[in-house]
Amino acid sequence: MLQRTSCCLESREKPAIRAWFVEPCGHDNHGVVKYEDNVIAQLVFKFMRGLLAAAIMTFWLSNDHSSAQENGLERTDGGASFVEVQGAFPATRPWRPALPLETPKGALEPAFDNFDNFWTLASVEGSDHRRVLVLPAQDRSKWVEHGAKGLELATWRWIEPDEHGFVWVASERKLLRLYPRFPEHGWQDLTADPAFPSGNITAMSVGPNGSMLVALSTGKIVELDRITITEAGKPIERNRIRSADCPKGVQRIFADGQRVVWLEAAGKRFRSSIPLFELPSGENNSSPDVAAGASSSFWRLIARMPGNNHDLSGDVLDGKFYVAGGLTNGWGYPARDHAFSQLFEFNPRESSWRVSAELGYGRVYCTTTHLAGKVWVINGDVFEKDGSRRALTTVQIVDPSTGQVREGPATEIARPMPVAVNVDGRIYVAGNPRDRYDEPGCIESIGPDEATWRREPDGPTGLGALAACGLNGRFYVAVPEKHLAAFDVKTRTWSKIDVPHPPRSCQMASFEGEIWLMGGVAVPGWSHVQIYNPESQTWRTGPPLPRELAWGAAAEVEGKLIVTGGAGRHGNDWSYNNRTWVLNP
Repeated sequence: MLQRTSCCLESREKPAIRAWFVEPCGHDNHGVVKYEDNVIAQLVFKFMRGLLAAAIMTFWLSNDHSSAQENGLERTDGGASFVEVQGAFPATRPWRPALPLETPKGALEPAFDNFDNFWTLASVEGSDHRRVLVLPAQDRSKWVEHGAKGLELATWRWIEPDEHGFVWVASERKLLRLYPRFPEHGWQDLTADPAFPSGNITAMSVGPNGSMLVALSTGKIVELDRITITEAGKPIERNRIRSADCPKGVQRIFADGQRVVWLEAAGKRFRSSIPLFELPSGENNSSPDVAAGASSSFWRLIARMPGNNHDLSGDVLDGKFYVAGGLTNGWGYPARDHAFSQLFEFNPRESSWRVSAELGYGRVYCTTTHLAGKVWVINGDVFEKDGSRRALTTVQIVDPSTGQVREGPATEIARPMPVAVNVDGRIYVAGNPRDRYDEPGCIESIGPDEATWRREPDGPTGLGALAACGLNGRFYVAVPEKHLAAFDVKTRTWSKIDVPHPPRSCQMASFEGEIWLMGGVAVPGWSHVQIYNPESQTWRTGPPLPRELAWGAAAEVEGKLIVTGGAGRHGNDWSYNNRTWVLNP
């Protein structure tokens, strides 16, 4: 399970207005005039001081400064940062699953949110107004009204989800946001906030940090985010509104996954010449030994899973990547906690996910591997009716070509957090019973046509939240916050490998003859990548992940390194992931 930790947000407070005045002190030193005996003079002075304070405040909020904060809202402005370029605007794609139901006539192309819902703007007969419709994950049979308060029929032009779970709708003059986990809170009007810059909205898209970007007619591009910080020991929600100069008349925005923002304005194309809206200290997803913002240049977004998902492992069979089950804090509309009951298949040639089989019930933290041409789903937890979790000895064997599922040989050990890998044609599964992680690790294996599992020599202690992979006859296990353990399947012996930054719940895979530990808890930025070369027995630093990530899955698929799912921090909140990335060559 996730353990909540706090994350510090570096915020800059606006200088106190009172520092701009000379306070009456009643003394004749430092050139201050003594006036305390003149009541009329005092009243006139206080009145004039109040007018001056109001004038300064108005000037402060209506002009560009390094930062401004009012009513818990933060605004940060930057300078000019776009240059004109030649050539075509970058090709864009929606990165969403196939639409399961046609949109109403005249509706905009649907957008896909983090909770496996589709959203669109539908025409209102007899007017130029549009209404917001949603196709919920729970019921794909019809488009329905969103049902949340605070959104009137209007000339809405854009609807777009961001990467943190919010759904945004905008007209030229209004920008509103809804959180599908709590639709009862209604739509929030960001343009009503005093920190929002002036101007009409001309374009909208998701930015390099996963937050929403809008372009304004006044020559500003604005990033909008909702964060939770801790002040005086209490969590406080705050809008973060940051802006930079850009060309006027922007009609299109696109962030290309390498922290480059592209704009199209008046038939011309522009790109950001410097990293835009870098995250403050404590939120930066880059590792400390790589320049801020560099991480996204190494990884490319290629697909989205059917919903946010974490507590995953995966394996490759016949050139396709499989993950089973998993858990999310939001699925459907309204978005609710959800345990997945499907086996998901990723096709690298089409860069798309599909449901390969229905497992019949939610499987949480189960492990996925293969044997003899079939996918095996092993152990993990199920939720009981009272909400408690129960570990399983269950094994399900899936034929991905037909979707047929059958029961396989049960393991001896009921493991709530297992890992399993096929090494030299045999499955090895590791993990201890719940609350017995300080005991020697319990390992079992099974081969083709075998009806029972074989106990293997005990592994190291600490086999709790694990990650694993196989390479050259060895079963490698990342022991949480301790070390890397290697089991030689021929000699049936264990060895220990020290790790520079031992992770917990990292994304782990073998790639090009090396072991990759990617992200995870307890490593710098939760995005730090460590690569082990078994031949030289040395470690090196790899390209950091594009975001904080733990509890996801990774594998080498058709010669490419793929990372998907998982979760990370967003301020003091959790941000679950449905994105799939590939390492750029």
